[in-house]
Amino acid sequence: EKIRIVVGQGIERSICLAPAEVLDAGTVRLHSSNPEAVQVQPTAEVDPRYGVKFNILITSMQVGTKSCRLHAVDPAVRRLVAAMLIVIAADPPEIKMVHNISLPVMTAVRKRLLYKNEAVRPLKYTVRCSEPALVSVQSPELVINSLDTRTIELLFHAVPATLSYSAE
Repeated sequence: EKIRIVVGQGIERSICLAPAEVLDAGTVRLHSSNPEAVQVQPTAEVDPRYGVKFNILITSMQVGTKSCRLHAVDPAVRRLVAAMLIVIAADPPEIKMVHNISLPVMTAVRKRLLYKNEAVRPLKYTVRCSEPALVSVQSPELVINSLDTRTIELLFHAVPATLSYSAE
């Protein structure tokens, strides 16, 4: 299955295996070849009438395409029940706001940026920096209620005047 997502966001999916696939297994374990990209519910009980259902969370922190193999195994007899391939295509996030920040030479500076959750539900954000030598995120995880505003704490490291940086 091919999944298209935006970097930094996650998609929840359910994987269902029919009773004919799980045969007489009592429980099934699910393994991910890339746990950073696909987090899995490790075990699930088998219902003889409906089979088994797993919940997975697919995320990506980098632009590009990556693959992840999922193996469902009957742990009692170590039998492979099912194998799936998930191809994750991650697009860059949409830039909604740009900040120009002036920094003094050779001086570390703390800055605060306000961020508003425009969604109608609370969201958990993970804030990362593509240039950790330039700036460290001091508040990497934020839970922001619907239509609420929180502060992102940043620490800009002391840099020489000869350093120039530009990014899109």
